[in-house]
Amino acid sequence: MTRAQAMRQPGGFTLLELLISMSVGSLMLGAIVTSTIAMQTLYVATDQYYMATSDQMRVLDFIALDMRRAASGSVTNTGQQLTLNLPDYIDYTQNPPAPRTPTVSPTGTVVYGTATQQPTVTYTVVGGAPNQVILRTYTSSAGVIRNRMLLRSHFSGMMRCSRR
Repeated sequence: MTRAQAMRQPGGFTLLELLISMSVGSLMLGAIVTSTIAMQTLYVATDQYYMATSDQMRVLDFIALDMRRAASGSVTNTGQQLTLNLPDYIDYTQNPPAPRTPTVSPTGTVVYGTATQQPTVTYTVVGGAPNQVILRTYTSSAGVIRNRMLLRSHFSGMMRCSRR
């Protein structure tokens, strides 16, 4: 084959072949991007589900611990607040702290310390779904109040993919 014959033979791709290969490549790239976004959304949703489950288990552990220690308790009619009265086993006003002597009331209730100043724990649901917060308020027999937020919503920062 001479040099002139080699120059006349087509050596590249036709326009039709390029258009077909570009469209197939674009479809493949679109499928990859779509699946990546779907997998990322699935990952975020799964992560948030497990964070919420973990928070719920922690709240139930706190409530179970306090209910096992409680002498009495009450729930409001709306179901938004749980109040537990805890026995005051230890007298922290002494140095070193000393155990209190229990007394039994005429109704059969066991009281440590004075009956009017027993520690209480209150669990309150604040806010509406999905932004609910569970607040644990501990009031000691001395009147010192400690608040602790037990549950936050993790769905407020969730990534949302919108379809148009």
